[in-house]
Amino acid sequence: MDAPPGDRSLLWLAVACGLWGWRGLAYYAPLVPLAPALFEQFNPLNVLLAAAAVSASVLSLLNAWTPRLHRVLWIGTAACVAGLALSIAFERGGLAMRAISRPRASS
Repeated sequence: MDAPPGDRSLLWLAVACGLWGWRGLAYYAPLVPLAPALFEQFNPLNVLLAAAAVSASVLSLLNAWTPRLHRVLWIGTAACVAGLALSIAFERGGLAMRAISRPRASS
């Protein structure tokens, strides 16, 4: 049985809030817990994942969640996450990937 749209919306909102809380813990901790390159990519990665979770929450709340939107959201998110991971692995292109993965407001 599939969960009602409101339940899925709350689930995705909880995921987004958890990610945002994790970001706050990392940025206000007295010590940097990761290597500098990883720490620099942590913020855009976390913002990207939180934005994807908020998007999923809103789509569920509006009952506009279609298979096509599902694929677009998750493929786009996965591509940006892969790009961020590759920029860390190759130590090149971090600035470009942060710019690409940054969520933008619709005009």
